[in-house]
Amino acid sequence: DECFNDPCTNGGACINLPGDYECDCPNKYTGKNCEKSIAVVDKCTSFPCQNGGKCTPTDSDYYCTCTSGFNGTNCEKVADQCSSYPCKNGGSCANSGSSYICTCTSEFTGKNCEIGK
Repeated sequence: DECFNDPCTNGGACINLPGDYECDCPNKYTGKNCEKSIAVVDKCTSFPCQNGGKCTPTDSDYYCTCTSGFNGTNCEKVADQCSSYPCKNGGSCANSGSSYICTCTSEFTGKNCEIGK
């Protein structure tokens, strides 16, 4: 049993082979006995998230948590603020940067045309 002395390091699993062994290494390690560390590149160092988005590195990539008003892989897209129909009582919506503006009918006022005159 070539795995008797548990030759695999860093959490590697030993696989017994005829007259030999092989180590199944966890991510971030390689080599005959999982002794070599693989440098993990933090992809957030290049600041890929735009418009104030927060970058979180993963094992092989990253993901962005976007601030309000932005979406897309890198928070590069201005979200359609009118898609949730914020303007009430027949008001019309227009995107304005990362926000929106409601144009109310003559009977209503307020940011979302929610206040009767």
